[in-house]
Amino acid sequence: MKLSARNQLPGEAVSVARGQTTACVHVDIGGGTIVHTAIEAVDDLDLQPGNAVAAVVRLPDVLVGTQIVGRPGARSGGRAAAALLAALALTAPAAGQPALPGAPLADATPAVAIALTGQIRTPRTLTLAALQAMPSVTVEVLDPASAGIRRIAMSGPALWQLLQDAGPVDEPGRATQYRHTVLAQGRNGHSVAVAFGEMDPYLGGKQVLIALAQNGRPLAAPRLIVPGDAHADRAVRDLVMIEVR
Repeated sequence: MKLSARNQLPGEAVSVARGQTTACVHVDIGGGTIVHTAIEAVDDLDLQPGNAVAAVVRLPDVLVGTQIVGRPGARSGGRAAAALLAALALTAPAAGQPALPGAPLADATPAVAIALTGQIRTPRTLTLAALQAMPSVTVEVLDPASAGIRRIAMSGPALWQLLQDAGPVDEPGRATQYRHTVLAQGRNGHSVAVAFGEMDPYLGGKQVLIALAQNGRPLAAPRLIVPGDAHADRAVRDLVMIEVR
């Protein structure tokens, strides 16, 4: 791919959430706009939070590199462009900035981009539109802010159905699907594990959700909800990665 300064958005890697096969990278390009992408080349790039990077736009994809063409002081290492990998989601520009061709308009709030990865047949990035298009279920859970006195209604797509659609890759043998666990990680690095057996309707049957609304009001960012737990310690705010292991 030919690179030029026109199709690059210089910025800073603000978070790098490593999974088993891919990593979810968030790049701050200024003005409150965050570019979200899932890449495999994190180790090749030695990418760490705080690194100067460039989000390279090649619609409908976004790539990430450490070499910024046409920028003073750009590194000239030979591995930069070769380590780019097609990404899966792009936020809109901040308010007052011109939109990229084909990019949706939005405010300065970072766009939803949850990397679905790991031992599945169809890895993908889940955007807000994709999540809203899925069947929604509602569960009641204890509100942590009320010291367990009040219950709140959380709504969103069921994680179990999402995983079945993605096609978990099982090991050979009997009932090996129950060896899988799901690692869910938030933007701040907080991560929790949920076993397949907890969610399977024939076993635990927990309606684990990617919640988009609370008491009918949209959440600022998707949240993992694990109903039935005595405490809300496995709730993950601002969900950015779901990895099947």
